[in-house]
Order: sequence, then structure tokens, then C-alpha cells
Amino acid sequence: MLADRITVQGMEIAYQAVGPEDRPAVVLLHGWASSRRMWEAAQASLAGGYRTFAVDLPGHGESTKPSWSWYSIPNYVDVVLHFCEALGLKRPAAVGHSMGGTIALELAAQAPTFAEKIVVVNPVVTGRVYARALPLREAWVEPAVRVSRRVWPAASRLLTRPPQALRRHAPGHVLRNSEDFGMTTADSALGSMKAVLTWDVSDRLGQIQAKTLIVVGEGDRIVSPAEGEAAARRIRRAQLLRLEAAHHPNDEIPDVFHPLLASFLSEGDAI
Repeated sequence: MLADRITVQGMEIAYQAVGPEDRPAVVLLHGWASSRRMWEAAQASLAGGYRTFAVDLPGHGESTKPSWSWYSIPNYVDVVLHFCEALGLKRPAAVGHSMGGTIALELAAQAPTFAEKIVVVNPVVTGRVYARALPLREAWVEPAVRVSRRVWPAASRLLTRPPQALRRHAPGHVLRNSEDFGMTTADSALGSMKAVLTWDVSDRLGQIQAKTLIVVGEGDRIVSPAEGEAAARRIRRAQLLRLEAAHHPNDEIPDVFHPLLASFLSEGDAI
């Protein structure tokens, strides 16, 4: 499906809008090195009751890809706010996965009246995805980008056109994730990684007024469930939901995840 496009802060932002125009708005934010495509099934499941907007964040999918120094969580928040303002979206719900969850939390903390409800799925909260993870230092990023630029074109071609043997056996969402990673650049992949792994939103979680659903996959080996659990303790109107899934419950257990998402958006109670 062809994406719509809008210019926000001098960048072209690709997005997919699904659902009747007169229904409540929901903004869907993907994770690191992903794209709006991760939300296609969620958009289909919500199409009867909501107008959903799945966004390619800068550096991802078909949107503009700035140089590495642009990327920060505050810059992403500004883009989402201006995107919603440009489209006239009033108090949309915000749903974010992983890095998109970080953006949604920071947005709700900075702009408490922006959204009535937010949903964050396996969010990065402290910038350290696991307790023993090494902190990413910004000083490492620029030299890493310089080196990576040389090999990125070849690596991207491999990821967007994986061997046939892999295509035959890999789940569809794994192939989609590989293709989405292949659509990034060295600057956007490493710059956005720097953005999320050097940002700690935990001290501002108490400012969030929106009713919040925090979903963690008990088997997540990319972002520790402890990140979401810590957020649930600090957000006054938060509900924590643990699922038997890993990092992508929307892909791994869609028959469970999508009804829970719809229930929370409609009633404010996912259980």
C-alpha cells in the first residue's frame, strides 16, 4: 500500500492512515530499525473503530534520513507533535513499540495533555536495555558511523534481498524486520540507536497524566521486562500487562495482542 507523505520540520515523513476519518485517532510509533509496516495488522484490526496513523519515523522506512547527529528522543518527540498538529489530530492515543515506546513516554511526560491514553510495548525506559548492558557513549557514534558508511550499501542489499533459503523458513515478520533494517543508513541506524540508548525517561514518568498500558513480553531478550515494570511503578495511571511473548507480541501472538489493544483503547481496561 502506498504511503501518504507530509513535510514536518523540513523532513518528508511517510505514514499510513487507515480507518474512517470521523473516528478517534491513534498514532502508531515503531521501534528501532523498523518501520510503519510493523503495525499493518494492528491497523487492520482497529479499522472499524479508529483512524490509525502508522508513521515512518525519521531515519526509517520511506521517511527522510538525516545525518547521525540529528537523532535524539526530544527531536523525535518534536516530530510526532508537529506531525499531529499538521494533520489536525486532537488528543490522539499513542502506541509505541520499543524505541517508539520511549518516544511515547517522553511525549506524554513533556506534553501531559497531548494524549488521553498511551500504550507502550517493551519500552526502553532507562537507556540500558538490560541491567548488565554497557552504556552507549555518544563519543563512540561518529567514528562508528564513518566506518559503517563504507559497508552499509552492500549490507543493505543483502538484508533487503535475503537468500531464498532464508525466505522459505523465516517467519514473515523476521523477513520484514530485515528488510526494514536494510532501508536504514549507517547514520540513521547508529544515530537512532544512540538516541534511545543514551536517554533515560524514568525521572519524568511521574508527570504522565494519560491512562497508560505497559505491555512486556516475559521472554523478551532484546529489552528487559524490568524496563516496563519500572515504568509501571512510577506512572500513576499505569496498568502492567505481562504476555507470553518476546520482543514483538504484535507479530508473535497477534490473536492475543490485538484484542487487548482494542479493549484498552475503547474501555481503558485491557483485562
